[in-house]
Amino acid sequence: MSKFTYASDNKEFTVEIDSSLLEDCFLECNKSSNYETGGILIGKYNDDMRTAVIRSVSKAPSDSKIGKMSFKRGIKGLIDVLNKKWDESGEYYLGEWHFHPNNSSQPSGTDVRQMKELSRHKRLKCPEPILLIIGGNSMVGWNISLNVFQNDAVIELYRFK
Repeated sequence: MSKFTYASDNKEFTVEIDSSLLEDCFLECNKSSNYETGGILIGKYNDDMRTAVIRSVSKAPSDSKIGKMSFKRGIKGLIDVLNKKWDESGEYYLGEWHFHPNNSSQPSGTDVRQMKELSRHKRLKCPEPILLIIGGNSMVGWNISLNVFQNDAVIELYRFK
């Protein structure tokens, strides 16, 4: 199992994710075909508090609203998943992932607005949520973008080779 590392230009933000988790996302993208899908990112920060380690990804909850150019993640079952992860391993909500079928992985204006709202959500307690977007498809190839949202800033992360 290989691990991918993404970081901001100034190395202030780093995200690690196992290739197997990306494969799980690709499978969900293939299942959804030409419709957007997504879920949440779960994990925790390393001791340096600069490196978020994504340890699991959820599927789209059953109450999610999907479209060819839209996705509104539902919440059904997520509280139970997050409580279980917290109790078992101290892992928690780190952000969101979703799929832009046959399109760019860059965040849309709607994506940016939603993530900024999440960063300010007091009960969520996630001031720097991560957004992982998968674009493309299995035939042409996948493209991935990772961004961190801090206050009103969108910080793009780049893959380390």
